[in-house]
Amino acid sequence: MASASVIKSAQVLDKSGWVKGQTFLQPSISVVRFQPISPSGLTVRAGSYADELVKTAKTITSPGRRILATDESHATCGETEEA
Repeated sequence: MASASVIKSAQVLDKSGWVKGQTFLQPSISVVRFQPISPSGLTVRAGSYADELVKTAKTITSPGRRILATDESHATCGETEEA
C-alpha cells in the first residue's frame, strides 16, 4: 500500500506545472576540521597565588589525606577509599 501511494504522488508531481522547471535544493556537504588543543594550551597561571596554592595542595594531600573528586557517586566512593 505504501509503495502505491508513493507512485501516485510521483505521478501527481510529474503532472504539476509548478514542479516542472523548479530546481530542488540538494543537501550541502559541510566539512568540520578539529584541531586538538595541546596540553600547554590549557595551562593556567596562578601568578601571585602560586606559592599559596602549592602550600594548600601540600597540606590537603599530606600523608593519610587526599582529594576526593566531587563527580564520584556514592557507589564508587567506597571503592576509591579502599584503593
